[in-house]
Amino acid sequence: DGRTAELYINSSGKPYLKNHGIYFNISHSGKYVLCAVGMEELGADIQKTGKYDIKVVDRFFHRNERLYIASLPNDRQAAAFFRMWALKESYIKALGKSIAGIFDSFSIKVSGETAAAYTDAELLPYRFIEYKIGEYFISVCTKEIIDKPIIIF
Repeated sequence: DGRTAELYINSSGKPYLKNHGIYFNISHSGKYVLCAVGMEELGADIQKTGKYDIKVVDRFFHRNERLYIASLPNDRQAAAFFRMWALKESYIKALGKSIAGIFDSFSIKVSGETAAAYTDAELLPYRFIEYKIGEYFISVCTKEIIDKPIIIF
C-alpha cells in the first residue's frame, strides 16, 4: 500500500513500527538473540541459566515468587529463578515498561508448564508462550491468542 515502515521509540525506550499493526520485541542472552513478532503488543525474553544470587530474588521478586523458589529443592532453585526472570521480564516488556520499581508489583504463578501473571489475587489478561532450549529459558508474553509458534535459532 506504499506505506514506509517508520521505527519509533516509546517513552520507555521500546521500539515499534508506527501505523503497520506489527509489534516486535528483542532480547539476547549468551550466544542467542530472540526476536518475537506479533499483531498485538508483546514482550520477549531469553535467559541463559547459571548461578543465581538469592539477594536478587529477595530484592526484585514478589513475596509469592520468593516463597515458591525457596520451597523447591536446592538443585531446582536456579532453573526456577531463570524461568521466572524470563517470564517476568517478558510481561514487563509487553507493557512497554522497564523493570525499575515494578518488578515486585506483580507475581508470576507457575504450574507445571503453564504460567500466569497476577496483581494481588487478580489474574492479568496476558498469555505466556515458553520454551526451554538447552540451558536457555524463553518467554513471550502477549494478550494475543495464538498457537505456539516455531522458533528457529
